Amino acid sequence: MFEQSFTKAGFWYYEIEYRLTKFGFVNKTLKLDKEVISEIIIGSKMNKSDRDDLIKLTKLELPNVSLFETKPKSNSFELEIMKNKLKTYIQNV
Repeated sequence: MFEQSFTKAGFWYYEIEYRLTKFGFVNKTLKLDKEVISEIIIGSKMNKSDRDDLIKLTKLELPNVSLFETKPKSNSFELEIMKNKLKTYIQNV
């Protein structure tokens, strides 16, 4: 499971990203300076409860951070980043 979560195919080389997960971090806290986060991209398979919690926390603690979600592209391993879809949803969470 670790390898599946943290290994990327070569065609994603252009992405400069850091992945954070709760795997192995039960009852632990990871502290980051707020200034190091510029955007959060929510995966298309994230469950609704975690997604809503993340949106609420971001609105409260990181109001200047952009939130996006992904959608799988048809017939491809690529993901499309939906830049405007969350705006209305975020206002209602």
